[in-house]
Amino acid sequence: MPVDWAVFAIDIKRFSVYVGVNGYLCPDHSGAPASLMSDIEQQSLRYFIQRGCDPQWQDFLYAMSEELSEQLSLPELRGFFYAVGARMAAAAPVAAGSSLAELELAFNDWLAQRDWGFVRIHDRQSALELTHACAPLRAAFGERGMAAAGAIIEGLYSTWLTQVGVDDKLALRQIGEAEGPADVLKFRLAHQSLFA
Repeated sequence: MPVDWAVFAIDIKRFSVYVGVNGYLCPDHSGAPASLMSDIEQQSLRYFIQRGCDPQWQDFLYAMSEELSEQLSLPELRGFFYAVGARMAAAAPVAAGSSLAELELAFNDWLAQRDWGFVRIHDRQSALELTHACAPLRAAFGERGMAAAGAIIEGLYSTWLTQVGVDDKLALRQIGEAEGPADVLKFRLAHQSLFA
């Protein structure tokens, strides 16, 4: 049975926090924005996302991120993280499928096996928008590391898209910073001229 990635639910005893990729929904399913979520709901969601990094690696990854941040400029650090994501994708190619839905499913299968959150892919006419949520990046690299850590996901998706035959005149770029308690990251695949 295919997974419906439109909504990611985490049951917390007697209530659920529903995370929709277009925003966060309150437990009453009203569709109210995240700002209306209670502090406990946001903290609960953050708690479960933080659990995405194995404690045996958390201190090491955090210390490594801090050291890299001291030794490298932000563009260099983003380049390093991008290369890590590209290497991860090269080691685990995904099948292209015959539709965006099948590509999204292939991406999400890989992500789910590693507890790396989920992605939604939307066709926006002149571009594709990839929205990724719940990656364990903040848990692994800390607050300071978040400035560059999205480049791991960017390198991952860029390499997979190249593997499945995306035109080399197109580029994937992260748009903005991580947002909300689920650290939603947005990426745009578009002609390179749109990023100049």
